[in-house]
Formats: sequence, C-alpha cells, structure tokens
Amino acid sequence: MQRGHISKIDEFLYAGTIGHGVQRSRDAGEHWEAMNYGLPVHCDVRALAAHPQHHGLLFAGTDRGCFRSQDGGMSWKPIRAIDETVEVWSFYICPQDPHLMFAGTHPAQVYGSRDGGLTWMQLPLELPATARVTGIAVDPEDTDTVYLGIEVGGLLRSVDGGHRWETINEGLTDPDVHSLCVSASSPPTLHVATASDIFRSCDWGEHWEALGLKDRLSMPYFRTLMVAPDNHELLYATAGMAPFGDEGALYRSTDLGKTWTRFQSDIALHSTLWTIAINPLQPRRIFAGTLLGQLLRTVDGGRVWHDHHTGFEDLRVLMCMPTHS
Repeated sequence: MQRGHISKIDEFLYAGTIGHGVQRSRDAGEHWEAMNYGLPVHCDVRALAAHPQHHGLLFAGTDRGCFRSQDGGMSWKPIRAIDETVEVWSFYICPQDPHLMFAGTHPAQVYGSRDGGLTWMQLPLELPATARVTGIAVDPEDTDTVYLGIEVGGLLRSVDGGHRWETINEGLTDPDVHSLCVSASSPPTLHVATASDIFRSCDWGEHWEALGLKDRLSMPYFRTLMVAPDNHELLYATAGMAPFGDEGALYRSTDLGKTWTRFQSDIALHSTLWTIAINPLQPRRIFAGTLLGQLLRTVDGGRVWHDHHTGFEDLRVLMCMPTHS
C-alpha cells in the first residue's frame, strides 16, 4: 500500500456508513473521526450532500430520515418535514440553482425544496413499496425537468418540477437503476448505471441505448456515475462483479460515455467500488471507496494513485467539502 504526503487541508472528506453514521477525514482519508452529534445512534447513512454556496451546510440521508448540519457536521438536526421512518437513499442539490433540492427514499417517496432546504414538501409519486429512489438529476437547461432512477423500476421524468411523473424506459433493458447523471451538453446527455450495463439518452430520456459494456469491461456491475465538475464530457463509474463481490474497478470516459477505460492504475480493489467523490474546486483530487472500506485516492488527476483501508466495514457514500481560504 502506498501513501501520499498530505501537507495541507484541501478538503474535508466525509463518509456515510452502515451502522457508524457519518465519519470525517481532514487528511484525505488517512484518519477518520465520527461526526454523529444529533444523528440517531448507529444509523445508516447512504446519502451526503454539501451546499456549494453556503460553506458548512451539509445534508445526510439516514435510515431514520434526513438531517441537516450548519457547522460542517459538528452537529445535526432532523428535517421534520421528511418522514423519520423512511430510509433516505439519494439527495440532490441542483448545480444550476442550489436553492432547488430533492431527497429520495425507500419506500419510494420524493421530497423537494425550493428554498435551500429550509422547507420541504412531499411530491406526488406512486411506486411499489419495495422500490427505492437511488438517483436524482435535473436538466441543466430546464430546472423544471427532473429525472428519477428507481431500484428496481427504471426511470421517471417530470417536466413540471415534480408534480406529475411519467415512465421513460424505452430501450432501458435493465430497470435495476443504481445511479444517474446528466451532462451539460447540447442537448443534455443522460447516463444511467444499472446492475448489468450503462445506458445513454440524448433526447431527454425518450429513448435509451445500452453501451454494451458487459462485453467490453471485466466488471459490469455499476454502482455510481459522476460527471467531472469542470468537464461535462468526463465521466466516472464505480463497478464490481456483484453487490458483494471481491473485486472492484473505477472506469473513466473522456468522450461523453462513448468509450470507457479502467482508471485506478494497478491498485487491486478487494470489494465492489461503491462510491466516488471529487473536490469541486480541485477536480484532480478524486476519492473512491469500496463497499468494505478501501479508499482509493489521487491528487493529480490519476497519474499516481494511493489506497488506504479506512476500517469501515460497510461504506456507502463519500463526499468532498472544499476548505475555504
């Protein structure tokens, strides 16, 4: 295992875990501290988000509702408008309008806020109780157009801010959706990660095309998709052989999803790579975590990689909050 020297704090790195709540690192993942004051004891955290304009404003989706912190995670308070009996699986802050936020849950419900998370409203949505909302994205050209990824259930779209929904599954042959992202191309390009492939749409979700990656990449079980904050054609995907497999991979596309290559150098991952986080102000600083807590890190855009074992037995989400000078 290699380790890089961390000379200053470039970001706070947060981890959401099963049973250990929120953890924070100030040295790029070398050491961790619990940040659980105000959270339910031994809670599961599957979603984390940081407000891009209000430093220290964080949101955590737990197995007992959603929580908000105004001090970088030092303390948390529940968002009472979001049902405290549901599991929050996804949380989205719109890059074009950070006042616009959505939270997705299991059983499948969606909550929306238009004032930066101060007030919330449950949006009308009828799905089977077994479904969970695993992905949320907003069209970069029209913030009234919202996309939902459902595990298991495919994709939904609203063109009126979430009041009415329609299924958009034409060409989506795998409805086991784990993640979705939208690139600010023209028109916007949507990508969806499923249990067997990545799918792409260039017509606002009307039609989907399978990329056929299970025939070209060694690990076709995809978990998280992310668009680079500084380049809409640069995409990352975390993957493995199965949910609880003993291998993992980080894939990258530099051409808006047309081609994909393995990106973690020669570092071996010992479980499915589950999550990825990128410093939005320094996008060459990339972090990815496996289900069993192995952390992959580069600070130079992938020229050199390091790995570190966090000690977490069940890591579900990573998030970067840049430090402000």
